[in-house]
Amino acid sequence: NFSIHGVPYTATLGPSGMQSDIYLFLQ
Repeated sequence: NFSIHGVPYTATLGPSGMQSDIYLFLQ
């Protein structure tokens, strides 16, 4: 999971949380 403007988000896509965080961060 990661934060957007201080709001926590949980990534549920992708084979791993870290990769999902990166993917969503780049969107």
